[in-house]
This record gives sequence, C-alpha cells and structure tokens, in this order.
Amino acid sequence: LVPLFSIASVRRAIQNHTGILPCTSEARWLDECDCIDRPQAGSKNVTESQLSRLDVTTAFFNKEISRLAVKWNHVRPDFAVVAPGMWANQPVPNFDFLSKLDCFHPSSVAHNTMAITLWNSMLQGPRLPAPINATVVPVCPKASSVFYSGPVTRGVVDATPVVI
Repeated sequence: LVPLFSIASVRRAIQNHTGILPCTSEARWLDECDCIDRPQAGSKNVTESQLSRLDVTTAFFNKEISRLAVKWNHVRPDFAVVAPGMWANQPVPNFDFLSKLDCFHPSSVAHNTMAITLWNSMLQGPRLPAPINATVVPVCPKASSVFYSGPVTRGVVDATPVVI
C-alpha cells in the first residue's frame, strides 16, 4: 500500500503555469480531479481553504492506509503489508513532477523518483515522511540485504526477514 502525497499541492504546483495550454484546455475536458481545479459554488477561484480541506482528507486516507497495513501485516509468516510513509502528505515539489499532458498525473521525473524511493524503502526499513527529492539514487542490495517487512504487530508471527 502506498500512501498519498498532498493532492492539493498539485494545484499549488501548477499555479505559476496557467498559460500552458494543456493545463487549461485538456484539463477541462478530462475533468480528472475537479476538487483542485473547480471553485466551490459562490467563489470565483479555488481557495486555500478548499485545498486545506483536501489535505485533511488526504491525511485521513493515509491514516487508513497505515491502519490497513498494520492490520494485515504478518497475518502469515510469508506475507507482509507495508505502507512506506515517505510520501505521506508531502507536497509535489514543482511543476516538473507533473505530466505536461494534463498537469495532474505524475511525469516521468515523478515516476522515476517514486520508483527509486519505493525500492529503497524495501531495503532500508521504515522511513518518516520527507520532501520528495528527484536526486535520490537507488540502493544496491548486498548479499546480506533483506526486504523490510514492517514491524511485527501480532506478536505471535515469526517475522524473519526474507534474504535477497
């Protein structure tokens, strides 16, 4: 399970790029996430209050993702559910992390960064939320490396790490 980054931060990242055609035309007919590009009734613009409420909702989803991971992790000795927390509620750093097609979905920079960070989290253990960083480099496993399978939350399951 992968926690969500701050979806409201997508709106903040595109604010300086409103003249880019895809951010205006295609986004209107794709209508992918109108919670970040449609103002509430009675308002002319998306407000910071609206985006803050979306951040609260995202944080709630992330808590539920973590709760599910704890509930189902190590239900069997050969099964792990881990929710790596490094992106939880983190803002999109800048426009480079967004697709130029719709200004909403992750770009190749974002996909690369997320893939490397996720790979590293499997080999480095629990990580606290931290700013999304495009300069991250992959960790190379050694003969002694193990996959992180999360904390033992049930107490009776032998959570012996799986050697790579």
